[in-house]
Amino acid sequence: MERAWQELLDARLITADATPEAAFAGWLTDPCEGMPSRASRRRAADWALRVARQRRMRALEPTARVLAMVLMALAPQVAQGEFFGSAQISHISGVDSVTAARAFEQLAENGVLSQWVVDPTEENMTWEIASAE
Repeated sequence: MERAWQELLDARLITADATPEAAFAGWLTDPCEGMPSRASRRRAADWALRVARQRRMRALEPTARVLAMVLMALAPQVAQGEFFGSAQISHISGVDSVTAARAFEQLAENGVLSQWVVDPTEENMTWEIASAE
């Protein structure tokens, strides 16, 4: 029950009551409250189209393109020291871990990534996007 409660809190689907005697008290949040505005969605689509048209991206298989877009979107957070696990990257991109490993190699070979490392003990990933053409 505690795990499910925490997942709902993390997904921002519920807001917990702050009183200690009400361990599992809260209320549902408005699912549309955190939705990006039309202008934000338009900027995101423009960014995705501009990135996808780069010469180095056109040479990639579709799976590697999707993974590259995810990595590029998350790169600023990684540069600030945040870590993402390989399972998280697979989940966000919709690419299974075996295919992702091949796609990472393809991204490095095609000059999209200048480097990438997976910590074998914690499975955290770090990467650097190569400078654009």
